[in-house]
Amino acid sequence: MSESVQRDPADEQAQSHDERMLRLLDYIPQRRIGVFDHLRPQRWNWYLVRRPMERSLERQTPEPLTIRQTRNLRLFWLDGIF
Repeated sequence: MSESVQRDPADEQAQSHDERMLRLLDYIPQRRIGVFDHLRPQRWNWYLVRRPMERSLERQTPEPLTIRQTRNLRLFWLDGIF
């Protein structure tokens, strides 16, 4: 004869709670996107670092600079920072 097994609701809640806790322990924290992440400068885009300096040089020079002259001034400027 088949006997019907009655489950206690408290046991089911405890089991579901235990399952949730095990899932939380398996959770690996990942980087979340914060509110102000979009305001951070790009870390490895050096073009954005030197572009403002190149624009200001173009306005200040009486004649256009060659790429080599701009690069030399750029390196001189970065030496002053470090």
